[in-house]
Amino acid sequence: MDKLSQWWQEHSPREQIILAGSGIALMLFLIYFLTIEPLIAWRLSEQNQLAGAQLESTEVMQLVTRIKAEKKSGLVLEEKSNLSVLINTSLNENDLIMRGFQPGSKNDARLILENIFYSSLVQWLYDLEYRHDINIEDLSLTPSSLPGHLMVSIRVSH
Repeated sequence: MDKLSQWWQEHSPREQIILAGSGIALMLFLIYFLTIEPLIAWRLSEQNQLAGAQLESTEVMQLVTRIKAEKKSGLVLEEKSNLSVLINTSLNENDLIMRGFQPGSKNDARLILENIFYSSLVQWLYDLEYRHDINIEDLSLTPSSLPGHLMVSIRVSH
């Protein structure tokens, strides 16, 4: 501590003011870039995630409203038909592409869909259950390599 005090005393008052000002500026710079800047970046990230969640929530609420309206209007379910034809029709109506189809022995099938949006998936699942009377037996979702897309493995029965 004596060496620091001696070093400080060796400088003129003008140099001491410059050193003190530089030290204060350096401290403010470090405080800003080590604490405030990361907090601002985190806040923006959280706001973006919230906006995305609100958009998804709005889309889901629109689908719920549509489902309720169709139930009230007495929408008639289509007659039972061949499972693969119904699935193909439903996929085409929702602009989805199937990557794999494995029929089962009890009028069921396993499908694989790649790189689809969550909202498209929800709309398609609605169509399967309420328009085509197809039951969803098993559903597995994993994130795709594309941002905002999903990989879907689903087992359905009719």
